[in-house]
Amino acid sequence: MSQKQKASKAEMSKEVRRVLNKHRVDLSILEYSYGGSSIRLSGGLWRVDGSDFTAEAISYMISDLHRFGSLYTDLVNWDLNGGSIRVISAEEMNEEDSV
Repeated sequence: MSQKQKASKAEMSKEVRRVLNKHRVDLSILEYSYGGSSIRLSGGLWRVDGSDFTAEAISYMISDLHRFGSLYTDLVNWDLNGGSIRVISAEEMNEEDSV
């Protein structure tokens, strides 16, 4: 076949998971999905050893994920919306839980 076949949603989701594993993301507390040229991340974004990411490490991960399309997030400990990377403090997390 001369034309490049379009990867299935399942194959793309597997590739996204590969990127997250490469960056040692704890997938037991992060939910992700791929569809329609976009990635959605929700939950907590921590490393498999329980440690926090640095903004620089997240920047590299976002760069790796952007090849799959747009990134949409709803994370409890990081705000990645609007082109910025900002840690959400424990106080802010507690405020959201009490609302």
